[in-house]
Amino acid sequence: MAGTRSGRTCCPVTALKRSARGELAVLRLNSATRHKLLHMVRIEQAVLLGQALTVGGEIAMPTLTPMINGATVTVTYPSPQ
Repeated sequence: MAGTRSGRTCCPVTALKRSARGELAVLRLNSATRHKLLHMVRIEQAVLLGQALTVGGEIAMPTLTPMINGATVTVTYPSPQ
């Protein structure tokens, strides 16, 4: 994942931070206030969290359903005669 870029090691996370910083700087230049930018970032993070929970739940349900059903099944033993 790491490569060299003009003598430095480039990490994908660092590159993402740089691009996000640049986007925020452009928005600030276009007269967006700091409060508006923070609000936008918070909304974006909430949407991403909701999507992650939805996808995670959809993946987990087929896996967990048999386990839950197996753990809650009532076993009836034949009565001794």
